Amino acid sequence: NVNSEMVMGSVDYAIEHLGVKVLLVLGHGSCGGVTGAISEGGHEHGNIAHLLGTIRGDVSDYVGKTDSLDKAIRHHTLVQVDRIMAYPHVAEKVAKGELLVKPAYYDVTTGEVSLLQ
Repeated sequence: NVNSEMVMGSVDYAIEHLGVKVLLVLGHGSCGGVTGAISEGGHEHGNIAHLLGTIRGDVSDYVGKTDSLDKAIRHHTLVQVDRIMAYPHVAEKVAKGELLVKPAYYDVTTGEVSLLQ
């Protein structure tokens, strides 16, 4: 979840120091975080509660709709890409053609990865 400076620090390190040219934001089937976020009645505490609360905010249209899990996962992946792209230095590199930031979905049943955009 790209909601912390530590996570973006890792992304920045990859871009600036490792020369990464493609960031693939990979949502995956049966994601426990999104499952927990859209399920009702969870009683998590501490960091898990914080994580699920953040994801829940990202996928609020899907809360209580566990039959829409894959849609929620795909949506959450797109939200994460938007968060990464909101960083000016990332957007600048993308605009210059120096970096691609792409959302994708990993189907854990078939092993297939498909781009979302």
